[in-house]
Amino acid sequence: MSLRVPAALAGLLGGACWVARAFADSEGLRWAGLALLGLALVATGAGLVKAAWLGLIVGVAFPVLIWSVLEVLHDSSGAEDVNVDAVAGGVVALVALAVLIRSAVRPRGRSSRDRDRRTSGSHAR
Repeated sequence: MSLRVPAALAGLLGGACWVARAFADSEGLRWAGLALLGLALVATGAGLVKAAWLGLIVGVAFPVLIWSVLEVLHDSSGAEDVNVDAVAGGVVALVALAVLIRSAVRPRGRSSRDRDRRTSGSHAR
């Protein structure tokens, strides 16, 4: 089962919460966005690998990596944390929207890369 669409939906909603928080300054939006973005990052990280055991490790490590980059941006940007979070949430929301649009447009079944791949060996025609 692919986690791409649920992760993109969680990323879109979480990013929208963080963008809205820049205008409303609500702690509820902060925590809701954090939870949704965390779920999106765990699912995205787990989806990067095929092995289930490795997916668990990457699913935990990927959000931690993103969180550490966000903390560096908080410290080095000089802007308020709410504004940095809003920009990060907007970026995540745009990427999630692109993933959702791409998954809606993509035809079902095998990908074009799989159709072009030969299955019989090096001498197949």
